[in-house]
Amino acid sequence: MMTREVTEIRQIHTLILGAGPAGLAAAYALAKGGRPALLVEREKVSGGLMRSLRRGEFIVDIGRKELYTRIPKVDALWKEILGSDYVSYWHRQGILYEGHILESSRAWGGVLRGMPVGMLFACTVDYVLGFLKSSFFKPRNYEEYWYGRRGRKLSHVFAQGYEEKFKGVKWREMPPPVEDSDVADPLAPKHSSERKERIWRHPAKGSGQICEILEKYVRDAGGQVLFEGRLVEITASAKRIDLIKVAVGSETVSYRPEHVISSIPIELLGRFLNRSLHFPDSANQKGAATTPSGGRSTVCVYLFLDEPPRFPHVWLRVTCPGIKAGRVTNYAALSQAMVPEGKTSLCVEYFCTASDPLLSFDDEALRELALSECAGSGLIDPDACLDSFVLRLPGANAATNWRDWASEPMRALLKVLGELENLYNVNRPGTDKATYAGLEAAEAILAGDRQIFDKEMSLTLPASAYLP
Repeated sequence: MMTREVTEIRQIHTLILGAGPAGLAAAYALAKGGRPALLVEREKVSGGLMRSLRRGEFIVDIGRKELYTRIPKVDALWKEILGSDYVSYWHRQGILYEGHILESSRAWGGVLRGMPVGMLFACTVDYVLGFLKSSFFKPRNYEEYWYGRRGRKLSHVFAQGYEEKFKGVKWREMPPPVEDSDVADPLAPKHSSERKERIWRHPAKGSGQICEILEKYVRDAGGQVLFEGRLVEITASAKRIDLIKVAVGSETVSYRPEHVISSIPIELLGRFLNRSLHFPDSANQKGAATTPSGGRSTVCVYLFLDEPPRFPHVWLRVTCPGIKAGRVTNYAALSQAMVPEGKTSLCVEYFCTASDPLLSFDDEALRELALSECAGSGLIDPDACLDSFVLRLPGANAATNWRDWASEPMRALLKVLGELENLYNVNRPGTDKATYAGLEAAEAILAGDRQIFDKEMSLTLPASAYLP
């Protein structure tokens, strides 16, 4: 297709790159402040990994989606736009190991967490042996460290298999922590926010409902969303972004924005800006120009069944090493509006490294694998399967967090980006953190005070952003 470049340079107040939760939150806040923005989105729909998918009577999310209420400003936004559709649910997590579903929390299964007697006995013996061995031998790796503190069997049942799939690294290949305080207990809740969360809520019609409402408000207020927009060029001086070229279909348009809010991957933004800014070596080292995903991908296999759910948990961590799946999400436990009564919708997630053979499987092979593993674990009756589909997410690393962005090259790149006075980088790991960044960027623009954004926007966020 021939691309026709429009020579006219269009002046614009705010250009937002990416119509995911951060970009849409920023556009919503700007629209409420009387400054409608232009959003450029490379996909055909908004929402990014927060969008929802509709399949007949079913509504599903992209894998497991948990909306933390730990940031009051973000929780207030979701309450404001969702109203009664911001429904609560029981945050019950399970462990799938060798056909047994155990409880992740003592709140449901007590101290034993639902372990059968034989498994409990084996865990107890291994715990004692591990403790005795650790008294005489220094651990050589992460595996030996936890075997010495929790025992081999207990580590297998509650953590190791899932953690290795989720992070893509074997415990025996990881060094032991230098100090006990340097590492979180893998048998405990996975994040501090999960322990502090008071009430768990979810949009009644899937996480994408938030993005759909935000997009509608932005459009109704005079904002624009350009779908299938391809970023062609970013021209910048030492202190500002001067020009952004965007291709939509056969037309390329140049924009001169007063403000730019970017929610696109930092490494992609950096590559475009480096063409005109020529970053110093510290920001160009290997690691700053590559994705924090580390070359990993996620494959989601969705199963729709004509039978009620066989387990009440919102999701299961699969620790069993004989099963390739890493996690199973049960959407019926999130909201009754997402799954018809008497039916089941599951998402079976596979966390893949760049060399994982699963990435070469076709959709039918992946479907058969998911059906076989779920049926073999007693989670479903494969004959009750009404429908299925496969969603491949190349570059999506489910284990990404702020620590993956804390390398020196990445920090050097972030420093360079932060020196552009009209650029607000709101790309963050975590839906609530990204949304918060978008809101803060909009507030700074409306107030004409860049320091509002800079003060709040470290990688970890200040303590003042969270619930007390």
